[in-house]
Amino acid sequence: MKGIYIHFGVLVTVAALLGSNEVRSSNKKENPFHPALIILKDIKISSKLDLEGPVLNSDAYRKLQENAQTFWDQKDYEKLDALLDQALEQQGYNVHGKPVYSSLIYRLEEPQETRSLSNSWTQSTESTHAYLVNGIIEKNLAWDARGSGWANTVTDEGWRLFRKGLERSEDSLEKAIKLSPRNMAAYGSLITVGMGRGEDPSVVFELFSKAKALEGPKSEILKRTGYYLLPRWHGDAQTYAGFVIKYSSEFADTYYKFRTLFDVIGYTSRWIEQDKKVIYAHRDIVKQIDTLVDGFSRLWPESDIYHYTAANELIANRNLKDGLRLANDGLSRHPNSARLLVARGRAHTETRKYIEAIADLTRAVELEPVYGLAHYRLACAYHWNESYLEARKAFLDAIKTLPKGEEWKIANSHRRLCFGGSATDDHEFAVKHGNEAIKAAPDNGYGYYYRGYAFAEMGELKKAKQDFIKAIQCKESLRSDIILDFEAWETW
Repeated sequence: MKGIYIHFGVLVTVAALLGSNEVRSSNKKENPFHPALIILKDIKISSKLDLEGPVLNSDAYRKLQENAQTFWDQKDYEKLDALLDQALEQQGYNVHGKPVYSSLIYRLEEPQETRSLSNSWTQSTESTHAYLVNGIIEKNLAWDARGSGWANTVTDEGWRLFRKGLERSEDSLEKAIKLSPRNMAAYGSLITVGMGRGEDPSVVFELFSKAKALEGPKSEILKRTGYYLLPRWHGDAQTYAGFVIKYSSEFADTYYKFRTLFDVIGYTSRWIEQDKKVIYAHRDIVKQIDTLVDGFSRLWPESDIYHYTAANELIANRNLKDGLRLANDGLSRHPNSARLLVARGRAHTETRKYIEAIADLTRAVELEPVYGLAHYRLACAYHWNESYLEARKAFLDAIKTLPKGEEWKIANSHRRLCFGGSATDDHEFAVKHGNEAIKAAPDNGYGYYYRGYAFAEMGELKKAKQDFIKAIQCKESLRSDIILDFEAWETW
C-alpha cells in the first residue's frame, strides 16, 4: 500500500491527517478535529463548467430514457445499440451532471429479470453496450450473493457465488472495453469488480489511469477508485486522503465528483471517536457542506440533487435544523421536486410536525406516484400520527414501489402493518404482515413482538408466548415492553 501512496505523489503526513492521538480521541463538542476539513480544505469548485460534451435538457433526456426502455422491453437490440452508440459518442450529461450514457445503462439493469435479457442481447448483437450491461448485472448478482456485511458474516456458499459472479462480470466488462476502448462505464464497473476480488492497488490504479487518459465523462472512476481505497476495503486513511487531494482537481465538476467530495465527510467520520450527530452539527462541517452544495448548484442550476443529497444526510444524522434549511432552499428553487419534499417531510416527521410532513409527502406522491420512498415516508408520518388506516394504504403502496436494495424498509413496512393491524383490531391482517416481516428479517425482534401481540389479542396465548420468547432472544430490551403489555405472559 505504501507503494501506491508514493505513486500518488502526495506529500501529506500521517500525523497531519490521522496519526495523532488528538485525531483519534478528540471528543471536544465545540471544536472536534475532523480529517475531512483537511482533505477538502483546498478543494476549488470552478466558476464555469468545462465539459467534454453537451448538457441535454430534461425533455431530451427523458425522451432518450423512454426510447431506451422501449427498445429494451421489445428486445429491439439494433435500435437500442444505435441509441447507445450515439450517447457514447456525444459524451453528454443530463441536467444533474450525470453522464447520459451510463445513466441510460444503469436504468436498463434495474429489473430483476434482466440477466436473461442481457444474455439474449449479447447473443444478438455482441455490442459493447450489451457486454457492459451483462457485466454490471453479473457484478450486482455477485454482491447480492455475498451480502453487504463484513467479510466474517459471509457464508462459504456466498463466497463461492460471489467469486464466480465476479469472474463472469470481469469477462463481460473486458469484452465491452475491447469492443469500445472509450467505454468509461465499463472501466468504472471493473474497478468495483477489482474491489470485490481483492485486486492489488496497482492493478486498480492502472485501470484508473487508463480511464483517466480517455476523453469523455469520467468523474465516476474518481468516485469508485476513492471508495476502493478506503480502509474498509483495500486502502488506508493516508492513501485515500492523498488520492482525493491529488486527483479531484483533475476532474470536471459533475455529479460524481460532488459525491466523491461530499462522501469524504461520511467516510472519514468513521475514523474518529466522535458521535456523528456532533460531527454533522459542527459549524465547520456544515460550512463545508454548504460550500459544496452552493458551488455545484450554481454550475447545475436545473438540478435538485445537490440540495437533496446534503439535506438528506444532515437529517439522517440528526442535524434537523440545517437539513430543513437546505431542503427549504432547494424547494425555493425547485418547488416541484418530489425528493426535496420527501427530505423536508422526513425532517417534519422527526420533529413530530406530522400534519406538515403528511402535506409534503402527499404532494411528493402526487408528483411521482411510483416513488417508493415517498410512499414509505408518508406511511411513517401517518403511523406516528396514529392514523393507522391511512398508514396501511401508504405502507402497502411502499411495498409495491420500493426498489431493490430497500429490503429493510420493506421489512419495516410489514412490521408497521402488523402493529397497525392490531391497533385497529384487524388481528388476522396483523398476523399476515407479521409473518412477512419475520420472513424478510428473521433476526429482528419487533416482527415477533408485534405478531405475538396480535396472537395474544386473538386469545392464542401459546403462539403469543413463543413469539415473545423469540423477540427477547433477538432483542433483550423488548422484555420490559412485553411485560408492560402482558404482565403475566410467562405463565401462558
